[in-house]
Amino acid sequence: MSGQSSGGVAVFAAFFGLLSSVSGQTVVCSQPANSTSSVYDFSIQDIYQQRTMNLSEYRGKVLLVVNVATY
Repeated sequence: MSGQSSGGVAVFAAFFGLLSSVSGQTVVCSQPANSTSSVYDFSIQDIYQQRTMNLSEYRGKVLLVVNVATY
């Protein structure tokens, strides 16, 4: 059991070290591009990639967009 707890301490120590090494740094972001397009101007494939769906079909309805990135 003590092997597991010492492993957890090592992971915590590594995370804390990484966190403290980047603290105080600032990130400069560029301004977003001025765009006149709307979400309703886009079309997407359905999950089975059998149908192209225009998001304009959902105008006036609640639209939830989930942006998921994988590494």
